[in-house]
Amino acid sequence: MKQAILLILLSLFASFMTYAQPTHGVSFQLGLINNIYKSAVPNVKNTTTHFLPSYSFEYGKFSENLFWGGCGLGISVRNIPFYKYNNGNTIGVQAPEFWFKVKTGFHIHNEFMTHLPFISLGIGKYGQTETYYKNQNGISYNNIGNYKNFNLQTVLPFMELGTTLINSTFTESKRSIFLTFSCRYYPLPLFKTKTDIEYEIGEVVSIQYNLIEFNIIAGIQKNLRRN
Repeated sequence: MKQAILLILLSLFASFMTYAQPTHGVSFQLGLINNIYKSAVPNVKNTTTHFLPSYSFEYGKFSENLFWGGCGLGISVRNIPFYKYNNGNTIGVQAPEFWFKVKTGFHIHNEFMTHLPFISLGIGKYGQTETYYKNQNGISYNNIGNYKNFNLQTVLPFMELGTTLINSTFTESKRSIFLTFSCRYYPLPLFKTKTDIEYEIGEVVSIQYNLIEFNIIAGIQKNLRRN
């Protein structure tokens, strides 16, 4: 983790200190996120959620240098499953995650398409939580309405690896459409401590997760070129 922080700081310094003709890009991005909640409790299954939305605004600075850098601010929707019943019903908690990240990467050019692989470090914080239910077959017992803050971590740092595909003329003063694929990992466990969930009267399961996220993101970027 320390090596990743040092790499990002050095790369950001290299990208922002250049005097070559820079391009400043401001983008709006809409993503679909797929989450793996990896269980840290033995004999408790991993669980997943799919195709939840994420929205963000990002700024990037690009130049003739090998490295580029930027930052982003966004919000992602989280459906955190607590327990899945045999009939397919799921109980859990829903919350928005507000996050900020800094990122850096380098250019891989070809004639028509540019790849912008990157690494980023960020921190997230959950907003107001509420229970959610996925009912497929009737109504299952649940008692999660009695949990006030669901014992979630106050802040969650993360590291992200990914690449952006954008047209090779993106450094000109124009609008560009791009596509990003990334994987985000949260090293801290999701809850402050193992959390007990009463899924049936007198029946309790202890849960604790690490979050791994896979993103498919589309965006439109406005480029401003300075000579």
